[in-house]
Amino acid sequence: MAHPTSDTFHEVCLVTGCTKGGENTGCGQMEKEETIIDSPVAVGGVTLIPIAKISLDYEWSNGTVYFFGMKRPVAIVAISVSGKRAFRITGEEVSVEELIKEVPGVKETLEGM
Repeated sequence: MAHPTSDTFHEVCLVTGCTKGGENTGCGQMEKEETIIDSPVAVGGVTLIPIAKISLDYEWSNGTVYFFGMKRPVAIVAISVSGKRAFRITGEEVSVEELIKEVPGVKETLEGM
């Protein structure tokens, strides 16, 4: 099963333009944030599925473009013979069902394991 990657941006969250007195001043901004499921990693009989947020921002003004991107972990799912458990990056355990509601694609990923 193919997993979304940092190259998979399906929608734009915010696009704005700069105007002054109704005239376009040539500046603008775009922000995008998406939660992704990274590739599973098997370690010693346990499969770990990392979940991360990826954000991409860019701003342009008077012919100059500024880019900023970030990938930060938010949760992990651990699968072993004893079951499936999910944890937030803070270490707090969260039910797998709750994580399925929060992150699109987790259910399909887990069904494929």
